Amino acid sequence: MNTSPLYKYRCVNKPLIESIINREIYFSALSNISDPTDCQFNLRRSFDIAIHKTSGKQQKNLKFYRGAMEGFISALEDRIQSFGIWCGSLDANNSLMWQSHADQHRGICLRYSFPGNIVKPNPQALIGIHPIEYGNNPVVNWLIDNAELIPSLNFSEFPESLIVKLLTSKDQCWEHQREGRVISLNFGSKKIAQARLQQICFGLNTPIRDQALMLRILKQQQYEVTACRIVRDKNDFGLALKQLDTKELAALY
Repeated sequence: MNTSPLYKYRCVNKPLIESIINREIYFSALSNISDPTDCQFNLRRSFDIAIHKTSGKQQKNLKFYRGAMEGFISALEDRIQSFGIWCGSLDANNSLMWQSHADQHRGICLRYSFPGNIVKPNPQALIGIHPIEYGNNPVVNWLIDNAELIPSLNFSEFPESLIVKLLTSKDQCWEHQREGRVISLNFGSKKIAQARLQQICFGLNTPIRDQALMLRILKQQQYEVTACRIVRDKNDFGLALKQLDTKELAALY
C-alpha cells in the first residue's frame, strides 16, 4: 500500500511525551482551530457568488444544486462540527514552521506515514489524507470548476466532495505551511499503529538534554524510528536533514 508522510512540528513538553507513550494523535475540533476563518465557510454565500460569476449551463446547474441542497447545507453546518482534523506539513525543513510550531528551533519534528496518496487524494474519502489548497476563493472556484459535472454526479458524490473541499481549503497567507490534513468523522485523541511514527528530527537549537530524553522515551516504548537533525545547507538560509550516525546516537543515549 502506498503511504504519504506528514511532518508534525512540536515543542518538547508533557503533551508530546504523553502522545508518544499512548500512541495517539489528536484530531482538533473545527471550533478549536487557531485561525477563526479556517473551515468556517458560509456555503450559501459561496454558492451565490459562484452563481453570480457564471452563466448558461454552469449557472443553471449551480442554481439547481443550491436549491436542492438547502436541507443538506443546514444539516452540514451542524454535522461538520463533530469532524476532526490532524494537521502536518509536507516538509521537515521549513524554517517558518520550526520557528512558529517547534519552539523557535528548540523542538522536534516527527514524521508520520499514513496510507493513501496525498498527491492525488480520493475526493470522496472523508476519512483520509488530503493536501491543502490555498487561495482567496478556493470553494467558490471549486463550485465553478465543477458546475459542468454536476448533472453526472449523484446526491452523495457531490456533497462528499464538497465537504472535503471545505475542510482542505485555507487562505493564501498560510501557504508557507505546505499543509496536509488527515480528516476524521470525529474529533479527539485516536490510537494509531506504532509503525506510523517513523522519524524524529531535532532542530537547530534543540537542547542536548531534550534530544536524549526523546530518544530514550522512543527506545523504551519500542518505536523503530530513524533520528536526524536540521543543519544549515549550502544556501544562505537553507536547511537540510542530516541523519545521526552511530557515534552521534551513542553520545545521546
